[in-house]
Amino acid sequence: MNFKLFATTVLALASVACDIPDCGSNSDNANFLRSLPVERYERLYSYSVSLGSENKTHRHFDLEKNPLPKQLSDLPIKVIKVNKRHVLYRLEGCLDHHLDLVLKKTGENSPRIELRSEEHPRIVEVLWEK
Repeated sequence: MNFKLFATTVLALASVACDIPDCGSNSDNANFLRSLPVERYERLYSYSVSLGSENKTHRHFDLEKNPLPKQLSDLPIKVIKVNKRHVLYRLEGCLDHHLDLVLKKTGENSPRIELRSEEHPRIVEVLWEK
């Protein structure tokens, strides 16, 4: 099989298998997050700090088997990754395109909540900072 045919086949399968989500800075999810009141970010921060604080490794929540906790149920979260320094809430993602809400617990520029898009152009937008 030549390379062009192989590459075309892979791209076609990827686009069928993964309904390409909108991970851009103007997506519905990004605009929804921007519209949240400051108090909602403060509650999200308080809840997120308690996740995995005793654990230095990433934890992945299976959201189909384990529904989101009520503290997160109003947010369009698909995956949660937790480590000692941050909590990443994946809102959309397919292949190398992601829309994430990242809560920085410790380190430089923390505590804060950022909206990150890997879609071109890449964005890192601060939504809340303490």
